[in-house]
Amino acid sequence: MQAAIRSKESPEEHAIRLEKLKAKRAMESTEEHASRLMKLKAHRGRESTEEHVRRLENLKARRDMESPEDHSRRLQNLKIKRDMESPDERARRLQILQSQRDVEDPQKHAMRLQRLKANRAMQTPEEHASRLQDLKAKRCMESPEQHRARLDSLKAQRSVETPDKRASRLSKLQGKRQLELPEDRGIRLNALKAQYSAQTAEARSNRLGYLKAQRKALHVSESVEERERRLERRRQGLHRVQEAKSNNVTASEAQCAALDDAGLLHECSEDIKSKILGELGFALGPSGMDQCVCCVCDRLAFTTDVHVYSTEDKDVLQSMAARLRIPDVTLYDELVAFYDCKDIHPAFIGLMLSRKGIKHDGNVNDIENPRDVDFNVCLECETVLLQPWLSELPRHYVFPGEPVDSERDIDHEFDDDDGHAIAHADQDAFLHDDPIEDNDGNSMDAL
Repeated sequence: MQAAIRSKESPEEHAIRLEKLKAKRAMESTEEHASRLMKLKAHRGRESTEEHVRRLENLKARRDMESPEDHSRRLQNLKIKRDMESPDERARRLQILQSQRDVEDPQKHAMRLQRLKANRAMQTPEEHASRLQDLKAKRCMESPEQHRARLDSLKAQRSVETPDKRASRLSKLQGKRQLELPEDRGIRLNALKAQYSAQTAEARSNRLGYLKAQRKALHVSESVEERERRLERRRQGLHRVQEAKSNNVTASEAQCAALDDAGLLHECSEDIKSKILGELGFALGPSGMDQCVCCVCDRLAFTTDVHVYSTEDKDVLQSMAARLRIPDVTLYDELVAFYDCKDIHPAFIGLMLSRKGIKHDGNVNDIENPRDVDFNVCLECETVLLQPWLSELPRHYVFPGEPVDSERDIDHEFDDDDGHAIAHADQDAFLHDDPIEDNDGNSMDAL
């Protein structure tokens, strides 16, 4: 009877009645609100199928007649109500919704998706971006169990889809990605890269296994023409790479990516090489890439293998003064002048050192007020110089013994009647403790 009375009311009376009802419900307490909803739920639980269908039809008719402002206001109120519901209430509501959608017939399901698609097609770019942002925020807040359940549900849905539906879905996805901006594509790929880099070894293995199984399933289900096209594309890619290698040209990034997908080895491109060298140089730093000259051996060495000393370091200077003296042999004047550094600092008087391994600011040849000068010593020479109990010279010292350019008759060095050669041989035998044999062939040590 109440329905018959309401069916006769005018639109103005209907609006007045709804306004009064809304004001009344706004003033009710939480207990009254819960009690009213409980009674409404019990009443709807007792209604028959025909009454349920009739009620939904009336509700649908009223919503079809509502203006865009009323529609937006209703959705806003619904969103506020859902934001205020507890996690248990939300889970219960989603469970009921899921059970309803599980039992809906294919026609209603297709109709519902069609309406949803039409509504989303009418969205403005701002509304579309806002919806995606809200969806992203909801997925970021979901627990690992909810995330896994959602992925399992999605995987189950895709496992039962027909080849036509799968092809249609992939075609739509490809169309969307072709329309995306380069900035959006970069953001998506970076997010995907970060997601994959954070995966555990087990998760990565499972993902690659799943992709491998998917590709294998595609290869099994593909037609003869599709297989021939796929193999032809692979052969062309390999041929281009081999041709580039024969022409001493490295593979492009696209070819490298194709070979990476195929699991084949290839030579990296020049861009990748320069990028690797740049990252290596940045990681090593200037100290790992720069070189300098050792003043003792006159060799290039990395700065990490060289210690810088000052003329205030008396220990190393005393060791150098005791071992690196200019030899008492006749040398070319040009050679002595090249390694003589007495004009740089008084501490270098009488030493043979490389000027390239000594750092100074110039104008240091003031004997009365000498300035501090820095000089480089490599680790190999330093090891010998800082061992005072040894009398040997550094292995690569610029003057390691007999000079090859001394003014000595090398052709007659070992003549029998050359007294200098015999004396030199006797001196070497004495220094090295070699036994000198007598006429009987016995050693003097035996006596």
